[in-house]
Amino acid sequence: MCYKINDKTYYALEGAVESAGVGIQWAKKIGLITDVKNIEEEALSVKDCGDVYFVQAFQGIFAPYWRDDARGMLIGVGLNT
Repeated sequence: MCYKINDKTYYALEGAVESAGVGIQWAKKIGLITDVKNIEEEALSVKDCGDVYFVQAFQGIFAPYWRDDARGMLIGVGLNT
C-alpha cells in the first residue's frame, strides 16, 4: 500500500537495487564503458534504448520483496546493438 485517503487505497510498485555503482564498475570492467565521465553524454546521444535493458541486481533486488538470489541481466541484445 502506498497511501490511503478516506476510503480509497492507492498502491505503488517499487523496484530498487542495493548498489548502483557496482553496475558502472562492471560495465567498465567488461569494456561497455571506457570513461565514466562520458556516461551521460553517450546515453543522450541515442534516440532510445532499442529495447535493450540492463537490470543490475548483482547483490539481489528489492522488488517488491528482498530477493538475495536475484541476479543481474542484460536483455534485448541483437546483432545491431
